[in-house]
Amino acid sequence: MARILIIDDEPLVRFTLRRILERCGHEITEAETGKLGVEAHRREPADLILMDIVMSGMDGYGAIRKFVGEFPDVKIVAMSGGGRTHNRNSLEAAKSVGALMTISKPFRSAPLLAIVSELLANGPN
Repeated sequence: MARILIIDDEPLVRFTLRRILERCGHEITEAETGKLGVEAHRREPADLILMDIVMSGMDGYGAIRKFVGEFPDVKIVAMSGGGRTHNRNSLEAAKSVGALMTISKPFRSAPLLAIVSELLANGPN
């Protein structure tokens, strides 16, 4: 299947995403910060990146800009768990800096898997 990089500062979110995606046969790499995520992708490029927006250090916006600048074909799904209005605004902002799709936390596995399948089926960005 695909190699997917999960970048989120919440261990429970990374664990949950890993479980959902590994059941579908995907190979998972994790990072707890944007900076570590960029380094992980440089070492072993992922087919898809699931990126939290709100993280300490390099936030999701900075990391998305870095990914898009270094890897123009990267496929990024931005995730955010903020309140309704804040969440919608932050996810729209993530699209404006390079995320292809977004998902709100908490998420259900079916919509997440649909997004992952759609992006992976579309080939290179």
